[in-house]
Amino acid sequence: MQPICRSLIKMLSVVIIGGCASSPPKDMPVWEITIATPSFYSVGVIEAYGVNEKEDWTVLVHSFMQISWRNGIDRAKEWLSNNSYDGFGIPLNPLVNITSRQIGSGTKVLPESIYIFWISYIHQPKFYVTKYDVPEKVRQFIQTRRTYIRRDGVKRPCYKTDFVFGLLPNGHAKVWLEGCATYTYVTELPPALEPERDYNGFTLDHYRNPKSGTKRTVIDRAKKAGVTIDPIPWDKVNQVYWNKKRYKVDSIEDYQPKAEQ
Repeated sequence: MQPICRSLIKMLSVVIIGGCASSPPKDMPVWEITIATPSFYSVGVIEAYGVNEKEDWTVLVHSFMQISWRNGIDRAKEWLSNNSYDGFGIPLNPLVNITSRQIGSGTKVLPESIYIFWISYIHQPKFYVTKYDVPEKVRQFIQTRRTYIRRDGVKRPCYKTDFVFGLLPNGHAKVWLEGCATYTYVTELPPALEPERDYNGFTLDHYRNPKSGTKRTVIDRAKKAGVTIDPIPWDKVNQVYWNKKRYKVDSIEDYQPKAEQ
């Protein structure tokens, strides 16, 4: 693990207090991490992984190199079946977002924390670290076996094991759990850190060139659409889009007894 990574984990470490989650069900899939981001505010994810302090492991996931290609406006409109998508809000769809699986054979045991090291290209580039400490109630929620009815009418078992992070240009991250043809909203996180260097030790100067990479893609998209992305129109950016014929979006609070809310 990179020295800067170990240093940041130490700075962000917390004591996990509470009951221990039960062992994951045998038929539960391994957990995954998905990145969703607005088309006009695409980001670069430098590294992402899960950490389980009790079992003493860190599991990295594969890279997210195709984010800026997958979340283009035309592609988003096609898979969302929504011509009203304006490029500012967060699109939720497995064919628009990027899902990264664990490196290696994978584990069903859930991480206690998830770390995402990323860069926002709006204005001047800026590094962010998102850290999500998975609460015990969320761990139990993920490990709960559910069912859903496929489009062909077949009833199938399912789990919500995909952590979806909607990354916003100010460093915040909205978190959903995806599974069972549903995106279940969990929380919004402020950035845990705003480091001067990325996970690999590069400074912002490494990313400032406006003529290449993701930043160029973002500039070209806005120019082609004839829109202004600075200042950020938060009323639009805070919108969420999905294919309502194929997926459902709800909140984790919808599954909790009223006495617990």
